[in-house]
Amino acid sequence: MVHSKINNTFELPYSKSLTAAYLGMKPESFSRALAELKKDGIILDNKKIKSANGHELCGCCDKVTGANCSSFKTDRCTHQ
Repeated sequence: MVHSKINNTFELPYSKSLTAAYLGMKPESFSRALAELKKDGIILDNKKIKSANGHELCGCCDKVTGANCSSFKTDRCTHQ
């Protein structure tokens, strides 16, 4: 399973337009979604998506995604 907190770089294996098509999105919508991630502190560098401290996406956490995080609903959880 994928851990919710990441401290590394994820690289899109395909172009942004192909990734958007795979997700059922228009490329413009995918670009806007990526721009929203920037507001949360995610660093976007071409096809690389970087997390500075691993907590940037904790605000998007819910009980389904939190099930994959060892810090969910513990004293280490930043989303309580």
